[in-house]
Amino acid sequence: MKNRYYNKDTKTQAVFKGENPPSNLIKDIDERVKNFFEPTPEGYIKKYDENNLPFNELIPKKTITELLKEVKEKKIAEFKIIYLEAANKDFIYKSNSYKGGESSASAIAGAINLAQALSESNCKIIDSNDEPHELTFESAAILSASIAKEWRDTFYKYKALKVKINTSVNQIELKLIVWAE
Repeated sequence: MKNRYYNKDTKTQAVFKGENPPSNLIKDIDERVKNFFEPTPEGYIKKYDENNLPFNELIPKKTITELLKEVKEKKIAEFKIIYLEAANKDFIYKSNSYKGGESSASAIAGAINLAQALSESNCKIIDSNDEPHELTFESAAILSASIAKEWRDTFYKYKALKVKINTSVNQIELKLIVWAE
């Protein structure tokens, strides 16, 4: 195309008719702007240097190691969601549902200590439905320990699976790692 130019200021194609184009316009036959007028090849991206001149840069391809790392991170993130749900699910004790998880177990242990420090005969514990229940110290300790054990088992399971994922050397091994109840 006759009179086709590259505009350095706007990084666009321009048309100029006349003898002396402004300094910001470069004629399309100039090697410095050749890449602008040609289609960007597959696997490249068009970029601009500090003078706003176009060039094609190869899009870096990820290595197998990088791809495997991404798959591992994704699988660990999926398992973390499962772990958090499983570790904090409600716990049934004597027909009542109590919140699960490490903090619940600690809160119950704290309630036992408080009740004993106040010389109370029983311990008051709130269930998942916000209903208070009076438990003996022994029953409350069993509840606390049971919730803590459930959380710990789930935590260790998550950590063991995470180690398996991180030591996997290919996607086939990763696919075989599943969270089983």
